[in-house]
Amino acid sequence: TVTDNAGLDNCSLFIDGDLSSWTYDPTENLTYLLIDSNDPYSFYIECFDTIGNSNQTDDYEIYYDATGPIISNNQVSESIYSAVVTFDTNELANGSVIYGANSVLLDSTVNSNLGVSHSLTISGLNASTTYFYQIYASDVWGNSNNLIIMNFTTNNIIITTTGPTGGG
Repeated sequence: TVTDNAGLDNCSLFIDGDLSSWTYDPTENLTYLLIDSNDPYSFYIECFDTIGNSNQTDDYEIYYDATGPIISNNQVSESIYSAVVTFDTNELANGSVIYGANSVLLDSTVNSNLGVSHSLTISGLNASTTYFYQIYASDVWGNSNNLIIMNFTTNNIIITTTGPTGGG
């Protein structure tokens, strides 16, 4: 809300230093359609009163992010009863791995906290079993991305025996 003792004449919205929109009615909203970009927009508002005085707000930055996180460096480290899935995202994101023993029915999920490097442990698996998984990532703006369904196989149980020693 803008007020002035002399009475307001008009207000202008400047985006990245350029005049974007203006109004003669200070009770109207100043609007600007942000274009899909991960770059920040700098803006300020300048208002004039009826006797020619002006004042402007501080410079502010706003980000418009309409792109899901890029998932990279996907790796799986298998053991007998578990697997660790690691991956990176190019921006802060929550990560999830949905997995199951059937590529059509991925029925279990593990989640990571907000970050750019993710490491999720899937435990309670069976030995020598192929599991299918899919990685999802969602940024703080709700944009998401996922990778195709992939698979890994847990390790075998290795039983070693030693024969009797000695002679006789």
